[in-house]
Amino acid sequence: MTRISKSFSSLSVSLLSAALLLAATLAGCGPAEIGKPDLPTSVAPGWHLDSFVSIPKPADIPDNPVCWKGNYSASPSTAEVLVCGYKSGGSFNAAQRVIAGAQGVKFEAGNYFVLVKWNNAPKASVTALVRAIQQQLTPK
Repeated sequence: MTRISKSFSSLSVSLLSAALLLAATLAGCGPAEIGKPDLPTSVAPGWHLDSFVSIPKPADIPDNPVCWKGNYSASPSTAEVLVCGYKSGGSFNAAQRVIAGAQGVKFEAGNYFVLVKWNNAPKASVTALVRAIQQQLTPK
């Protein structure tokens, strides 16, 4: 083996080792785990968060998010809030694919996809609730 081919062979091994080390390092540097978001516990005019629990991913939600369901009440109105957290990019996909339906609204806030459905609630009251949730979940 000539001196040039030995140098080239050593360089190739060094570059391959560096590339493998970089790939292994980057594989561990993914986004942090999605934690349970903080929803507002109360919102004027009279909304109160009654429950907020972890649930299995609903069938119509794409990809593999972590999901929670919250229930708000403001007598006689009720609202159900579905929040699904994605590690990266999935909230936009969910906002494009999921249908909100009648008396529902959907949006994304950071890594969270949110679907709010309400019953027997005036438009201004629902608007206040949705706005408060969106402000709470949007990264500062």
